[in-house]
Amino acid sequence: MEAKKCAGCWRTLPIEEFNFQNRAKNLRKNHCKLCRTRYYIAHLEERREYQRGYRLDNLEECRVRDASVRARRLRCEDTLTDGEWKSLLKSYDYRCAYDGAPFECIDHVRPLCMGGGNTRWNVVPACLRCNRLKGRNDWTDRLTDAFVVVEPSLAA
Repeated sequence: MEAKKCAGCWRTLPIEEFNFQNRAKNLRKNHCKLCRTRYYIAHLEERREYQRGYRLDNLEECRVRDASVRARRLRCEDTLTDGEWKSLLKSYDYRCAYDGAPFECIDHVRPLCMGGGNTRWNVVPACLRCNRLKGRNDWTDRLTDAFVVVEPSLAA
């Protein structure tokens, strides 16, 4: 039985007590699973604070990533990139595509639950009010006086 010494607690433990570092080369981490768990718990608030700061500093990238994760989970097409989303925002002048209010979220014109994809041609910026009113319906079904579609400007 193969054993390894933990760099944290200095105990010699069976190799199975260490997580994989690189599966291709069958390498193991230097700290045992117990030491890694203790470290994670001790530094949980620091990690959360870092993640909050990262999300605030990279809000648009996180929005695209979240929509991408959701689309893949629902097995929908997922081709939207950060650059495409930013250019789309710029073309709508950072405003809601439905009522011209400041945008707050990504809206899928044809919802993911109805087979729409996370693609450049299926997303528009929307305010929370319009996104909630639209819900899981196709935008063409929900067009009312409240929804006046604003065409993107030609200046890109």
